[in-house]
Formats: sequence, C-alpha cells, structure tokens
Amino acid sequence: MPARKRLNRGLRGVILACLTLPMLALPIPAGSALYMERLPNGQMRLRNVPDPPPTGRYGCHALMPLRNDPGEVLIMANSFEEANGYATHQLGDSPMKCRELKEGQQVSAIKPSNPLEGPFTRMTMGEYFNAIYNGEPEVVHALDQKYLGNLINTLKGGFGNNPIWQKMIAAMQVDNATLVVPAIKAYTQSYGNRYQQCLRKDAVPVSFTETITDSYGVVSSNNFVYRVNPEFVNALKLTTQGQESNGWDALGDMGYGSPLARTEAGINEIMGTFRCNDPVIKQFEQHLLQMHAASMAQR
Repeated sequence: MPARKRLNRGLRGVILACLTLPMLALPIPAGSALYMERLPNGQMRLRNVPDPPPTGRYGCHALMPLRNDPGEVLIMANSFEEANGYATHQLGDSPMKCRELKEGQQVSAIKPSNPLEGPFTRMTMGEYFNAIYNGEPEVVHALDQKYLGNLINTLKGGFGNNPIWQKMIAAMQVDNATLVVPAIKAYTQSYGNRYQQCLRKDAVPVSFTETITDSYGVVSSNNFVYRVNPEFVNALKLTTQGQESNGWDALGDMGYGSPLARTEAGINEIMGTFRCNDPVIKQFEQHLLQMHAASMAQR
C-alpha cells in the first residue's frame, strides 16, 4: 500500500476514535469558559459555561478628564484587574483608577477635580507639572507613557533582538523612565542661582567633574559646583552623575521639541515666574521629591 494512503487511513482512524469516545467534556485552554461537549446523537458542540457572577463593587473614574466625563461609575467585578477591564466600556481606554466599595458605600456623585489644571497651565509641559503639583502619581505615570512611549520603543528596537543590546536596555530599565528625573535635575541644578535667597544656613555645595573626549581623542574636564538645601542633595547627585543620569543619556538628546528639552524649558519658566518661598513652589517641591523617591524605589 502506498505511504500516502497508509498515512491518510491512519489519520482517519485517529479522528474516528476521537469522535466515538464516550460522553465527555473536553476543556479547551486552561481557565477558559468554553468546552467541547459530545451530544447523545454523537455530534460535538462548543459549550459556553458562564463565569461565576461578580460579587465585588468598585467605583472607577478616569484619571484624565474625558469630553463627556461621567465621573465615578459603578463596576461589578471580582478583582481590581476585572474592574479596570470592565470600566473601559464606560470610560474608554484612558488611564483610570478604581476603588473597592465597602458595604453601604456608593459611587461618588462629585466628579474628581481635573489633575491637569493648576498654576502651570500656560507654561511648557504645564499639564505634566500640574499633575506633579496636585500630587497625582498615576496621572504623571500616564503622561510619561504619552510623552516617552515612542522614544522608548525606538530605543528598545534600535538593534532588533540583539541579545547584548537587549541586556543593556534591561539594565537601564527604560520602561520605568519618568520625566520626573530630568525635571528634578533641572530644578536642583538651577536652584542655587535662581533661588539663592532661599538657600538656608545648612545649604550644601555639591561638586561634579565632567570629562569629555572629542573626536580627536583630546580629553578635557570641567568642574561644576551646585549649592542646594540638604533635601535636594540626593536627587542632585543621582540625576547629575548617578545611575539615573546614565539612563537618560541613552534616551536621547536635548534637541528642541524633545520631551527632555521641553521639561527643562518648563522648569525654567516655573522658576522664572514663581518666587522660591511661594506656597505653590513649596507644594510643587514636596510632590516632586516624593515622586522622585518613588521612582527610585522601583529600581
């Protein structure tokens, strides 16, 4: 018998054996609600077994304002992950935040304030700095994805799947990149000059040496001294010559229009508009330091 006929006969035998099995229900993928079920007449059908009804109650709202913002909406789900997924039907794909409603709690009838509004609205990167000022880390993270997403994807795909390049990218942790880093770098480096009147008696001089090698191999060094209050010392060191500085060098230059250049321009506008002892600046400083510390804790 030719090999092809033997093969076809063998395949038919396997198929017939499967179809003549006794009554059973075969799960398709693990965790799926779909099952193959054999009917009494020998036919097979796809059966959908519904998931258990959700028992949790969650209130979800968009982190950034929508055109027709419904405010907080009630979502029935069994987990925060499910609540976020179900809420997209009412809130779209915009970043959102959900809270579990305890017994007797209802969704809030008051729409949350707009985290993108604040004292820096008319400035470069105003919505980003307003989100920092308002103490909204989830909104800041969402804006980081908006501004840096294309830049990070370009960097990660720079050399395809080259394993050495991918290891370098993993070490730099570019997926955790945040514009809080260049913002606090620009702020702390400028503080001693722009806000000299607010330097306290315990202000600290922080020195750095920058070594540059030009295209001819000539090495030159430049010394910089920044004077800041103690609460800014750690952030200044990390963003100027620490691990964070190295990661941002890889993310791109400071060319006009880049997110990094616009962040620096926005900080310069803020420091040129508000006095160092203004309550707006004090609140901005507090949240900027907190968000920087949080970004470091993720590394």
